[in-house]
Amino acid sequence: MSEEECDRLRGLMRLSFEPGIPDGRQNAGVLILLKGAPNDYSVFLCVRSEELRKHPGEVCFPGGMRENGENMQATAIREAEEEVGLKSDDFVLLGSLPSFRASFGILIHPTVALLRRPFVPLLNVHEVQRTFWVALERFLDDSLHTSFNLNHNYAVHSFRVRKLLIDIQTLCEDILPSKPN
Repeated sequence: MSEEECDRLRGLMRLSFEPGIPDGRQNAGVLILLKGAPNDYSVFLCVRSEELRKHPGEVCFPGGMRENGENMQATAIREAEEEVGLKSDDFVLLGSLPSFRASFGILIHPTVALLRRPFVPLLNVHEVQRTFWVALERFLDDSLHTSFNLNHNYAVHSFRVRKLLIDIQTLCEDILPSKPN
């Protein structure tokens, strides 16, 4: 990936080189990892382990809570290494998106990075059940996006992703008895 392409992406996404600023409450850093080439980027996502107390089985970006002394980019990078084995030399750090407050009150600080080379996740099975890539264009297609307000304070967004629906169908076929012919 050329430096020109990284700069182009930074400009398109209006990324800041500065990490998000913690607000004194609970803060989490997430890593939005991209791979691919211009007009064909994919986004890396995780399915949280069913063992977790909070948000088990949810789809998410790698990330987690800030530790004392860390900036929010360092938090996102540390958590990605702990959860899926991503090393800092596996990607180019592009910058940060604006922070936002999640429905459960935590301030989320997204960091964006671009994969340098092929990456095979090494899952921490206590935190991540599985990972997958989704074409970025699916998140930009309004026909696949729905949202609603939760308690009039937070917008909850969802995106239809065919691969997940297929996986759920396969899972159900494994669990449910076969139909008689």
